[in-house]
Amino acid sequence: MNDTKEIILMTTLYEKCIDNSQRFFEYKKCLEINLKNEHITQIVIFFEAEDDNFSLDNQFAFLDHSKIKIEFIKKRPSFNSFFEYANAHYPKKHIVVCNGDIFFHTDSNIEQVTKIKSHKEFWCLTRYDFFLNFKKWFIYPWAKKAIGHNEGGYSFTEWDAVTNIKSYYSFEKKIKEDLLKIDEIHRFGTADSFCFLS
Repeated sequence: MNDTKEIILMTTLYEKCIDNSQRFFEYKKCLEINLKNEHITQIVIFFEAEDDNFSLDNQFAFLDHSKIKIEFIKKRPSFNSFFEYANAHYPKKHIVVCNGDIFFHTDSNIEQVTKIKSHKEFWCLTRYDFFLNFKKWFIYPWAKKAIGHNEGGYSFTEWDAVTNIKSYYSFEKKIKEDLLKIDEIHRFGTADSFCFLS
């Protein structure tokens, strides 16, 4: 049994994201939010750079942080790359693997992952999406409630467990018709983050 409360966040970043200023800002902002989360003890970034002599100066100077560990790679990693790395370098730790454009605000309840007590348990998190026409955040596939926004930040409080695929898809019938019309792509939720005990 593992009693540690440490959470290792593993994500990715790539050199050429600076070519798209909006995307670069998004990655940077998400990382800044994750660094402020006291429950995340370390962030491992698989950094894709083509040049062997690439250095993290100038635009990437913000990566020089005590909580950040950089692993340079040549090509985009698979999720399996993260899983293998976590098992090899962070045994018996709570791991969260996510895309670079995912953030865990202080209200996200990411500390819930420390309840994972076995390496046979694997959590997939769906995401909240903001819809301008409603001016609210919604979680899929449940869409049980909208999450409000105020000047103080966001509030993410709902963590639900679905233990099999049949239960997962049965939630579709509970979603109001007007919400289903918002965006068909998000109808069944999106798995953007994966949590496990290495």
